[in-house]
Amino acid sequence: MNTLNVRPLVEQAISKEWPTFAAEHPRLAAILHDDLLLESAVASLHDDPEYQQAMAHATAAGLAADALGDLVGRVVHRFLRGLLGS
Repeated sequence: MNTLNVRPLVEQAISKEWPTFAAEHPRLAAILHDDLLLESAVASLHDDPEYQQAMAHATAAGLAADALGDLVGRVVHRFLRGLLGS
């Protein structure tokens, strides 16, 4: 499987999702450390079956990282919601 560096995509997805998350959960947002959040989100992404399948298809088709942006956004959204235990 391709070892694409998705960290920039995850950073971009978190920065897009973060304002809404922080507004809805200000106390939790205040205690989360940026680096830990990013590393946890990247790990969650790599463990996500949808991501693994998309990477296998992208690798087979020779697609670039930007083709995975929407998928990364969805997985990060689920990851942030998962922090709430839902």
